[in-house]
Amino acid sequence: MPIHSKGESAFLFINMDEERFSRCFSKFEMVAALEFIQKASHETGIGIIGITASLTNSIELDGSYSSAHETKYDRSFLENFKRLSSHHDIDKINFPDAFLSSILVDQFMKNGIHRIYICGFDAEHQIMASTIGALRENLEPVILSDAISSRNERVYFECLDVLMKWCKVKDTRDLMKEWDIW
Repeated sequence: MPIHSKGESAFLFINMDEERFSRCFSKFEMVAALEFIQKASHETGIGIIGITASLTNSIELDGSYSSAHETKYDRSFLENFKRLSSHHDIDKINFPDAFLSSILVDQFMKNGIHRIYICGFDAEHQIMASTIGALRENLEPVILSDAISSRNERVYFECLDVLMKWCKVKDTRDLMKEWDIW
């Protein structure tokens, strides 16, 4: 499946699934970010591509991080997440680094994409590993801070602190201003 992109950029959705969303602490922020990403993709032609990059379930789902408590808004957030995060995964790999997928890397190289706006779950595993992978592949990862999440707020902010040392970290509100898309 070719990636259609404008400006040598693409949005990369990593592990955008309902299970991970239901465990994240920042549901409101994620839904708002995805709303913008869908609009920006439509208006700019920047493509959205998805991949599932997993660890073993025993590591990911062992309960070592506290899950977010369910609120009365969670059902609405989940319905909006499902509507906004729909995409076609081009590959599923059993490694946390999405860039270990030769299919993903080949698609980016074939289409001249070098700037990757990284979105998804989980900040402490797949997002960090995939950021390193993008750098290893000489790509320019840009973390969209309100479009990534974790089960634990403290862990999320610690990950952002580390990620800022490796690459640009932006919020979708930054892109709204830069791209004049409201």
